Amino acid sequence: MPARFASNRRARRALTIIELLVVVLVIGLLAALLLPAVQGAREAARRAHCANNLKQIGVAIHSYAAAHDVLPPGNSGRGYSLHASLLPHLGQRPLYDSINFEGPATDTSPDSPIATASAAMLDVFLCPSDLPGAGAFGWTNYAGNRGTGRRPFDYDGPFAIDPIGLHGITDGTSSTLAISEWIRSTPDLKSVGRLRSIFRTSRAYFDPGAFEQFAEVCRALRDVDSGIMNEKGRGWIRGEYINTLYNHTLNLNMPSCTNAGSVQNGAYSAGSRHPRGAHALFCDGHAAFLRESVSLDVWRALGTRHGNEVLDQDAY
Repeated sequence: MPARFASNRRARRALTIIELLVVVLVIGLLAALLLPAVQGAREAARRAHCANNLKQIGVAIHSYAAAHDVLPPGNSGRGYSLHASLLPHLGQRPLYDSINFEGPATDTSPDSPIATASAAMLDVFLCPSDLPGAGAFGWTNYAGNRGTGRRPFDYDGPFAIDPIGLHGITDGTSSTLAISEWIRSTPDLKSVGRLRSIFRTSRAYFDPGAFEQFAEVCRALRDVDSGIMNEKGRGWIRGEYINTLYNHTLNLNMPSCTNAGSVQNGAYSAGSRHPRGAHALFCDGHAAFLRESVSLDVWRALGTRHGNEVLDQDAY
């Protein structure tokens, strides 16, 4: 073959700069198109995992109620959570047996009889869409419903003060929330976030007539405005606001606040890192994804066990 023909064939096999740029552009466009689909598929899997966790917790709650005729206490006499009470019904009998329930749940010393148990990270208590948990205390993304708020409606959720039976949920178990997702603080306990931190109002709003004013002040708070607590969801073993109990003072994906430092008079909001809403478990055991656009009136009605509200399921 003449040399000039071989040279021409080699030249045709080479890519020009323009052709190379076109190839790179096409690959970039394909990646841009595929990435949202891949991310969407991953989030769908995380949402399914999260919903399944709640269903497992729902089965455990009903198993506990069948065995004890009441729901697990939101806060036992020694400060233990409903999560701790549910351990035997979640396949965690050895962990449950390792806890000395005679001692306080607040004992955080390294030689505490609950030190090992309280640091356990349980997959069933964690939503994979949130940050991974770490540290000396096990974390949870699932909090028990204590009701609308200390004032004006008091503790009117299924996990109030004294344990109640399912028969005590007169609004109907299919219309009353038992558990909801919430966004946890970061493991370093330092990073501030509107939905993962707990803020502090600068003044107290304890009067029953000031309930809505407190709610509005809390809703508007930002990290530069108030004192910060970064322990939301830290310590599934503790039965208390901040650790394992939330309320319906504010809507989904709203801030959480103590009331001038008073924990019991504060707002502890549900929410999630899923787009546009959060999963919740109803007292009858079914789980659903609730839209963050649900009205505050409907959200509060879902939080009460005996408010006599009439709810349309299309409203949430």
